[in-house]
Amino acid sequence: MPDSSLHARIDRGHAARLSPRQVHMLAGAARGQTNEQIAATLGVKRATVSSTLLRAGRTLGTGSRAGMVHRAYQRGVMAGLVPENRPPVRLSPAQHTVLRALAEGSSARDIARTLTVSENTVKTHLRKLFAALGAASRSHAVALAWQHGLLP
Repeated sequence: MPDSSLHARIDRGHAARLSPRQVHMLAGAARGQTNEQIAATLGVKRATVSSTLLRAGRTLGTGSRAGMVHRAYQRGVMAGLVPENRPPVRLSPAQHTVLRALAEGSSARDIARTLTVSENTVKTHLRKLFAALGAASRSHAVALAWQHGLLP
């Protein structure tokens, strides 16, 4: 059973290479669900979720769940995902920078190298970013940022 928060409409022009199952699993990731939670929601095995998201990542050109969610939003695939009700969020310039890097699928280590700061500093920015957005995971943070106009 698909995630009810994702309307049945899937933009076939942008999602032509993603199956409806992949889109529904990406919607679960965008909601901050773990593979176990996505599996329970869709009535499949956890291994099925892992392999399906791996294939979706190959199609989207990234191995990071946050990167997958970001690229799915860029391509219009998540147009049917109802935005989560959250209060307006103000992010610091550093949090915006970390968010953009996160959306591109960068690890904390990669972000630290790019910003020439410690990995612990990046992790602090991530914790504050998650708290500000009310996000449960990196992919959830990216989805919430898209839904509330913080990412293009």
